[in-house]
Amino acid sequence: MLVSFKRYMAATFLALVAMVFAVGCGSGDSQTTSTTSSQANAELSKVEFVQRASTICKAAQERTTEEFGKYINENRIPTSGPGVTEKAADAFRIVFRPAIEKEIEVLGELEPPKSDQQSVNAILKAMNQGLEEAEKDPLEFIRTSSALTHASRLATAYGLPACSANSS
Repeated sequence: MLVSFKRYMAATFLALVAMVFAVGCGSGDSQTTSTTSSQANAELSKVEFVQRASTICKAAQERTTEEFGKYINENRIPTSGPGVTEKAADAFRIVFRPAIEKEIEVLGELEPPKSDQQSVNAILKAMNQGLEEAEKDPLEFIRTSSALTHASRLATAYGLPACSANSS
């Protein structure tokens, strides 16, 4: 019964963090990264930009979900109680921070239409700010992704719901 409960709690914890990954939170696959890098200097139409950014966000979400699941299994992350705050900080430092930083970098390599540059820069800036806010309370970040609320709103308003913490 105790093993069942632990598995249930781990599954619950994973479900809670699933929304965090929707903002990208991952490095994406190398094919997506190299495709975007090779075309970074070409200005894209809004439709092309949204398609490519959405692909990056979806791939990143999948990869980060996988990496975090692996991290939880390998490090026996508690869902509550003693040590959960420290373990969340470790998970943030090892899995989330690098993933989000890479996502910001890859998205930043895309060249949006000149008329949308300000909007895209605002999304990337909000992602960076969310990352800094998450650093202050990694456990809250993992549980709610509230540090990315502003970035999610901007991404959705721009037409990138796949890059929102509310997408699934």
